[in-house]
Amino acid sequence: MPVTIEDKIELFRKMLFGDIEMSSSVKKESLLADFESKKEQLKKDMELKQAEIIDEAVKKSEKEKQQLLSKVITEEHHKILKKQQEYVEQILQLLKDKTIEYSKSLEYRNVYLSRNIENACKDFEDIDNAVFYFTESDIQQFEDFINTSLLKYRKGKSFEIKQEEADILGGFIVRDKELIMQADYTLVTLIEESRDMIGINISRMFDEVMN
Repeated sequence: MPVTIEDKIELFRKMLFGDIEMSSSVKKESLLADFESKKEQLKKDMELKQAEIIDEAVKKSEKEKQQLLSKVITEEHHKILKKQQEYVEQILQLLKDKTIEYSKSLEYRNVYLSRNIENACKDFEDIDNAVFYFTESDIQQFEDFINTSLLKYRKGKSFEIKQEEADILGGFIVRDKELIMQADYTLVTLIEESRDMIGINISRMFDEVMN
């Protein structure tokens, strides 16, 4: 049977469209594969980014928690220190009040003043001119006793008795006239020297309560 021109055209059309369809199918599959690959990569990227965001949020939250905890601990520590200092000052004030009462007693005159006047005179035995500074109250109450004690222990060396302007509570300060040497036998210094020990004991008490 002879092949007509129409038959040849139809065959050519089938071959052409067959190639086109095949090419289109291959291209379509390639595009689909590429799309799926990119979709998976995008999914992985999004999951990674999400994990990073969550991790960063957790770290930030933990940091903020630690900062807040540190702030609270610091504030509580300052409150405790402040309260401890308040107790120290209260105890020192009680000691000062008791000391004022003690400084009016005969025991204060006969024991504290007598012993320390003797010690001071020994410390200043090589100083020709010594000046003893007492409270106004001591001079008014015990001037004769002080003068007699200094005459006894100064052993002929000169001395002066003056009023100390600072609030020393009791006891005295002795200086040479040139103000080169000075010794402190005051009750206020005795109390202040106990400040650290009082603070340590109060701190220990707080620790025992806290623990």
